[in-house]
Amino acid sequence: MTPISQQMVDEAFASGRCSNVRVIRRADKCWIFTVQCSGPDDKPQVFTLKTQRGKVREWSDPRTLFAFLDERYGVRSGDFILEDV
Repeated sequence: MTPISQQMVDEAFASGRCSNVRVIRRADKCWIFTVQCSGPDDKPQVFTLKTQRGKVREWSDPRTLFAFLDERYGVRSGDFILEDV
């Protein structure tokens, strides 16, 4: 999983290269999403959103994360993973 900027995530969704959106609980009040995108060589890679400070963007409330994915990218389905806390 490679963290990428908001602009790169926006471009990947806009170009239609994204698939397999996953929402992952990494710890209590620590939720992220990953998305699989095909790169220039058509090899699928897994990305997540990073903050301006270079860290993985995390949400404390999954409802807020789901709303973000729906409102910004129109994501209506995907996988949901609960890692052991």
